[in-house]
Amino acid sequence: MIAVSVQAWSAWSPGIEGEEAWRQWACDPKPLERDGSPKVNFVPAMLRRRCDQLSRMMLYVTNESAEATGLAQMRSVFASRYGSLSTMISMLEELAVDDPLSPARFSHSVHNTQAGLFSIYANNREASTSIAARQETFAHGFLEAVSVLHAAHDEPRPVLLVAGDAAIPDIVGGRSDAHEGSYALALVLAPANGSGDLELSLEAGAKASSQPGTDALLFLSWFLRNDPKEPRFRLVHPKRTWVWTRAG
Repeated sequence: MIAVSVQAWSAWSPGIEGEEAWRQWACDPKPLERDGSPKVNFVPAMLRRRCDQLSRMMLYVTNESAEATGLAQMRSVFASRYGSLSTMISMLEELAVDDPLSPARFSHSVHNTQAGLFSIYANNREASTSIAARQETFAHGFLEAVSVLHAAHDEPRPVLLVAGDAAIPDIVGGRSDAHEGSYALALVLAPANGSGDLELSLEAGAKASSQPGTDALLFLSWFLRNDPKEPRFRLVHPKRTWVWTRAG
């Protein structure tokens, strides 16, 4: 069992912005919308023009959650199941009709695009990892962030975890079990301090799938409700069940 504290958080989805809106959503969750992007005026214009929806969402929540804690010094983990899928699909469509590809767009289609953009705009030279783990992407991203935090126990700086995905494009939507809707979530994880700590553990998997919804936002909903009657939160997957427990 591994214990950490959530020092700060931020989330964004089309139509849901700000702490109060997310706390209301946590008590009465509704399906996420697909289209829309936040303003990211803090990103240099040359970079901003090339940012797709996922990049804008991830960079926005990163800036909102970690602004007060020092972006330039933060190690980071970016977790996305599909990455910049829409950008990649549009490039494949261009290839199909023999249109020339843009090197700039290609550089914004790789899976660590958002980590790279973050390092540039925040002048961050710390270690960063980009994670993709199918349905369990958020959980593996959380575990990676906690591992980074505990590996540097002699230098207990917070670690930034950013999870997100844009809605799956219609052309491939029927081939995916991903839930519709676009979102990004940032968590600033710090060493356990005895107040509001979370403990992460694993149990054997089950035949039943996890409850409907996006794992990262199911976690956020549980975390924000802070209901004493729900001290544990489980993400159930066939091979393993991820369990978060409020310490104490």
